Amino acid sequence: RTGKKINTYNFAVSGMTSMASNNIMLNKVIPFDVDIAIKMHNINDLSTLYYTGTYWNQSNRTLLAKKGKNTLLDWTKDQIKQVLPNIYSLVKNAVFVQEQDEWADYRDFAAEVEDQFVLNQFKASLKTFINICRAWEIKPVIMTQPNRFPITEELLNAPFYQPTDYSRYRDIYLKMNDIIRQTANEKEVLLIELEQSVPKDTLHLIDLVHLNDQGSIRAGDVITDSLEYFIQTL
Repeated sequence: RTGKKINTYNFAVSGMTSMASNNIMLNKVIPFDVDIAIKMHNINDLSTLYYTGTYWNQSNRTLLAKKGKNTLLDWTKDQIKQVLPNIYSLVKNAVFVQEQDEWADYRDFAAEVEDQFVLNQFKASLKTFINICRAWEIKPVIMTQPNRFPITEELLNAPFYQPTDYSRYRDIYLKMNDIIRQTANEKEVLLIELEQSVPKDTLHLIDLVHLNDQGSIRAGDVITDSLEYFIQTL
């Protein structure tokens, strides 16, 4: 469609927050000399900030480096995870006992976190990403997150394990997508509107926020259409 050869790199990591993406942007993406960097975050930031109150915490979603013995097993697991992430996940789920509640140590903390604090932290992280890109002459793109949050918990038809009641969680989640729109407008960066473009149904989403094959195809079409003119200007 553009007549150009386009190389893409996927630096996403399961459970990662937007601030962790900023870390990856600085230490892994910039050396690839990319022209465009695309970012989509929401729910991981929301849960992490609700539970811990900071991006720098002691959970497994922290930005802090955890010191420990670097064994041959650890090295092997890291190599498999990088080269064959899907196979790694299958083997991990089959062999290792999964932690039942990663947020067990933070359950009583969530009520102390104000919603506006979460929104402010998230917006600061988005602005950090944009500023990093511009400092390195990379064009930033941010996307809203597709979802199928029903209006009430009764319509969810599944257990709801989050640090606050459903209505509050859904409300701030939707506000975080608004923060993405607001930040794109204020910083004059390209916004890709996935929330309004991907149907909110089980034909496109496996659960509240994860796309299935059909949803991924739909999102890919929207992203391609949105980037076509952008790429022509490079």
